Amino acid sequence: RFLATMEEVEQMDASATQKVMALLHLHIRTATEDFTSVTAFNDEWRHLSEPDLSAFKALRKNYEGRFQAIIEAGIRAGEFHSVEPAIALHTLFSSVRWLYDWYKPGKKITAEDLEEQMCRLLMKGMTKQ
Repeated sequence: RFLATMEEVEQMDASATQKVMALLHLHIRTATEDFTSVTAFNDEWRHLSEPDLSAFKALRKNYEGRFQAIIEAGIRAGEFHSVEPAIALHTLFSSVRWLYDWYKPGKKITAEDLEEQMCRLLMKGMTKQ
């Protein structure tokens, strides 16, 4: 799911801001709709044995590198604040990492509202507007 969406996002004729927003929506939506996948991606991968562990780490490194490249493009284009791209990347990841454990259907806030509010908060911190 993550890699397929990354392919789509990279092909979009869109700004870096729009691309990061699309990827944030993916992470938040996955956390609220597919708890099992997010748990495996965030926590359970540590229990993999070789060669699966190395394969997982390579896929994750590839995904993170591609996401960071979008952030770097946004910094170069003047869309994002001039910060260390790795810090921006891991701040975004950390900001959504807890959702799968906290959000359950039936909460006062809908998944859609949560997604919109989190994206707005996170992107306001990155963009120069």
